[in-house]
Amino acid sequence: SNGFSVVAETEDYQAIMRHWYKDSKSLMLVADSYEEFEDIIFTDDKHPIKVVDVVVWYQSAKELN
Repeated sequence: SNGFSVVAETEDYQAIMRHWYKDSKSLMLVADSYEEFEDIIFTDDKHPIKVVDVVVWYQSAKELN
């Protein structure tokens, strides 16, 4: 789904973590970082990328009494 953080593997087997945005014409992987990473944009049906998993954030309550 759009906006989810994913871990993806690129053509050259690099693991990256990006936000996933897809519409009918393109796929965009957007970095959420203080460093400057360029967005990765695919505009055809053949995306040379493999989604490894979706990143999930969970924070438990400080104390459960």
